Amino acid sequence: MAIPKKERAESIDCYIVCMGNKAQDWVLKCANKLRSMRFSVCFDLLKRSLKSQMKEANRLNAKHAIIIGENEIKDNKFQVKNLDTGKQQEVAFEHITKYFKNL
Repeated sequence: MAIPKKERAESIDCYIVCMGNKAQDWVLKCANKLRSMRFSVCFDLLKRSLKSQMKEANRLNAKHAIIIGENEIKDNKFQVKNLDTGKQQEVAFEHITKYFKNL
């Protein structure tokens, strides 16, 4: 009798997509803020493409992706994408914890 494969029920709350060298510091700041609120967070510092990082977020069954690139740093706003609905919105860095607290 074969043992059925266990479906992956575990997921992470947020995957942070890092675009560019300047974004790395912001990724760490954002991850630390969210982790201090007990959110599970993963990120990529391997300088992979946006497409590769989004595939990784989906593979990890992330609920949200935060996209941080040079434009976002300049504007002090991040793109937050709900990976279940596909809805994406801009969130100011200082409001990122408030955004996730209200989910």
